[in-house]
Amino acid sequence: MLCDPEPQRACLRIPRSVWDRVNEHCRQEKPREACGLLAGRGGVVSRAIPLPNVSPSPERAYLADPEYLYRALRDLEELGEEMLAIYHSHPGGPPALSARDLEQAFWPGVVQLVVSLAGPEPEARGYLLPDGAVAREPDPVDVSVMNDTARQTSEM
Repeated sequence: MLCDPEPQRACLRIPRSVWDRVNEHCRQEKPREACGLLAGRGGVVSRAIPLPNVSPSPERAYLADPEYLYRALRDLEELGEEMLAIYHSHPGGPPALSARDLEQAFWPGVVQLVVSLAGPEPEARGYLLPDGAVAREPDPVDVSVMNDTARQTSEM
């Protein structure tokens, strides 16, 4: 599915190789929640940046290591890239934002991508809190995986 059926909805395009890297990271961390950043330009992801989860309860929550996060953000700035999404996994739960996820959504305008490992295949959903406002329902984001060689996409 292409990202533009609803022009008002935000869209995140992820190349297949980047999606595969995110999935591998999430699987490697299971039963802990994995976390990381997706970087790129103009809504098109160019790379995944896995980050260590330093949460005291990593099976139920994530907290990106502040030092690694700082370095990643500095690198993004130096390369002229944007932080397009923050991803994390739900090893046994659905690809929905939890109450804790909403409380920790500190980056206005950045997609929150939740990867569920509960089924036979990973499933992801994207959400956006435009103003970082947790009092309202998050807006869904169209997330599509692009073929690396062609510009065809498929819905996640």
